Amino acid sequence: MDKPTHRRYTSTAQSLHWLIALLIVVQFALARMAAHLPLGVRKLSLLAEHKSVGMTVLVLAVIRIAWRLKRAPPPLPAEMRRVERVLAGASHFSFYVILFAMPLSGWLMSSA
Repeated sequence: MDKPTHRRYTSTAQSLHWLIALLIVVQFALARMAAHLPLGVRKLSLLAEHKSVGMTVLVLAVIRIAWRLKRAPPPLPAEMRRVERVLAGASHFSFYVILFAMPLSGWLMSSA
């Protein structure tokens, strides 16, 4: 990984971040709309879209991880305390775990 020499995330990293965030919001909306429908063509159509968006999130997350491994993130502010740095790292890691766990668990449930 390159040593961070920049103060901000790259435009590619920011674009991936916001695209994934938008797709997660879409996922919630699709799931909520499908949850209240009786089993039928409309519900199955929404669930198919939900699956497609979930796989797109998974692929984008893999690309995001690859991008992050190649380009180091900007350093945290120097005035942050150690506990804040640890918590920032832990929450960031947790988001990545969830970002992979949700689409993979959905894939497993759909395949079962």
